[in-house]
Amino acid sequence: MKRSGRQFLFLAANAAALPTAARIATAQSYPTRPITIVVGAAAGGPTDTIGRIITERMRVSLGQTIFIENNGAAAGSIAHGRVARAAPDGYTLKPRPEALGAPCRRLRSKSGGRLSKEAGIKLEG
Repeated sequence: MKRSGRQFLFLAANAAALPTAARIATAQSYPTRPITIVVGAAAGGPTDTIGRIITERMRVSLGQTIFIENNGAAAGSIAHGRVARAAPDGYTLKPRPEALGAPCRRLRSKSGGRLSKEAGIKLEG
């Protein structure tokens, strides 16, 4: 089968690009350096406490150091800005408050509402 010059150039260009594509496609291990979790609440509060519990499990699972940075100023807006300005590499994270409230909803459903009545608080969600 005879190939035209255009087909030959196309095949030659693809063959030359193959080694480069193989290096790009190689998966990198994550994480290779410490992770920072920015909590938009003061230290010692419920959001911080649940964040620390989750962070401890992440540390054990990933085998990497995880720092918690608390910044509750401006109702968490400064923490949001810090994460938004960080490099998009997955090493600066911010937990969402509604995600941290999920354990409370689970407790409420398991207790049949008794938890909120006994504590005198109203659980949203």
